[in-house]
Amino acid sequence: MMEWYQILSYFLTNSIRGFLGLYLVCGLLSARMELRRTVMISAAAAAAITALPLLSVSGAGVLGAEIILLAAASRVYLTREQTRMSLFILFFYEIAAALWEFIISSLFAIAFRVGYLARWCVSHQAMDAFWPCLTGQESSAAMVRGMEAMTEGYLNGPVGAAFPEDQLWMRFLDSGAPEHLLAVWTVRLFMLVILISAVRKRGGRELDVFRTASAIAVAGMICTVTLGSQTVIAIPEDELAMWNLLSVILMFSVLVYNLNRHYEAEKEIVRLKEEQAELLDRDYQSLNRLYSENARLFHDLHNHIELLHRHLTHGNVNEAVEYLEDLRGPVREITNSGWTGDEAVDYLIGNKTAAAQEQQIAAEVNMEFPRHTNIRSADLTAILGNLLDNALEAAKKVRGDQRFIRLTVRRIYNMLVIKVENGCEAPPVAKQGELITSKTEGGLHGWGLKSVRAAAEKYDGIVETMYEDHVFRAVVTLSFEAVNME
Repeated sequence: MMEWYQILSYFLTNSIRGFLGLYLVCGLLSARMELRRTVMISAAAAAAITALPLLSVSGAGVLGAEIILLAAASRVYLTREQTRMSLFILFFYEIAAALWEFIISSLFAIAFRVGYLARWCVSHQAMDAFWPCLTGQESSAAMVRGMEAMTEGYLNGPVGAAFPEDQLWMRFLDSGAPEHLLAVWTVRLFMLVILISAVRKRGGRELDVFRTASAIAVAGMICTVTLGSQTVIAIPEDELAMWNLLSVILMFSVLVYNLNRHYEAEKEIVRLKEEQAELLDRDYQSLNRLYSENARLFHDLHNHIELLHRHLTHGNVNEAVEYLEDLRGPVREITNSGWTGDEAVDYLIGNKTAAAQEQQIAAEVNMEFPRHTNIRSADLTAILGNLLDNALEAAKKVRGDQRFIRLTVRRIYNMLVIKVENGCEAPPVAKQGELITSKTEGGLHGWGLKSVRAAAEKYDGIVETMYEDHVFRAVVTLSFEAVNME
């Protein structure tokens, strides 16, 4: 039966392990976690897990119950599709924690065994001749008596009564013994150090999870192999074989996770490219219609000139003015669309502003675009096309003065700031830190901002969104380099 301090210690260590497990899952799966709720969930799970050994549940049963409880708790922050990956992460997280508890407890057992042998040597007469040379006769006698008293008290007390005199080191490997808590707390402190390091690095660049996990797994395998070759303590061969196998499996799990991460990233890139291609095709169709209309206008130019000449020679000035007004619309659209110098981007902006005017949405463009940069036309088209599409979709749902879209592009040294504002009926819905579409018909909706972020990342850019006083604002900041055209 465990003492009260052992129960309290296991509750605290289980709480720390549960909290770190949830933090790891949320961090790897890009889910936002609430600190207070996570602490409460971790404490509740720790209470249930601490009670299981008191009910004579085996260690494997406790481990399985903890994985299931933490996976169920993580569903608060994750989607249904991420549940399977959370189980994978938690399973190998628990294996890594148990592996390092075994390694640290074995190291403490070795240290105790070596220390116990030293105390045993001190109690013999051969050491009585050595100590006077080192410290003097009086201090030597006092030290020998003190070491003998301490050793005798430990061996004859209730703590050491369960093991023979030469096997007290085994208490460090016994999960029910108080000595085992020393290894448990050492591992927990090590885990807390990793957590603090991860939180600090997230302020700059994200912690390289693959390298950290790989280093932990490789170090665990090296330690288990080393424990199998040492002769200070006798660890059962079947137990060593089990931990050696688990350490190898842990290493392969890190590789599998890394491969899965790259696979998911490649799938995301493919989806984004498909969406970008469809959006570009849609914009191309719109631009093609505009080109057709303009081509027809220029093709019929000689007919227009002939008709205007006839009106003017017959003195029909008013008819000539009215006819010119009809022609000014498409001509003005062509001549006023040179915002960036990139034909595709300019026609895209012109197409979106024309679509806004057709739906009685006020459109405003303020452009300060640098020429001859390394920003590719396809990336700029993806960014502007998605942002303007989202702005038009939101502006259609509002009335009055809020029915507007506004595009502003400014250059600040080697930074390009793209800002798109629109009237918005209500704050956008966010899930796990990501804005989600309010549409229900499916398709590509909801991928717009992901495509914007993917294009912005190519230029070390960031995407920020905010909502205030019925105005939604999306700001994209890109870093660019000048390109010499000579």
